[in-house]
Amino acid sequence: MDAKRPIDKEKYIENNVKLQDEISDKLFNNHCVCSLIVLLDSGKEIQLKYNDCTFWISHPPGKIAISTETNEGYSNAYELIIQAKVEGKYLLDIWDDIEIKVLL
Repeated sequence: MDAKRPIDKEKYIENNVKLQDEISDKLFNNHCVCSLIVLLDSGKEIQLKYNDCTFWISHPPGKIAISTETNEGYSNAYELIIQAKVEGKYLLDIWDDIEIKVLL
């Protein structure tokens, strides 16, 4: 049985940060919904704006939620993107008109 190769933790963290930065760039520069899903599922929170409505997507314990709704939240980012509504419209349907404000 082959021995496991040791992991360079510093390099792993550095590469992970670079990858997160690249995905964030795709979100901000290309308005890529796939990048939004990856970032949200990795624990990031985001502030968005649609028309005059500014809202957050955040992570209450055990779920992901959007501040425009009072329901229990969603199990993952994909479910939220498909089912959540802002001003009565599905988030995915209005994605191209949403302004990205803050990513935490």
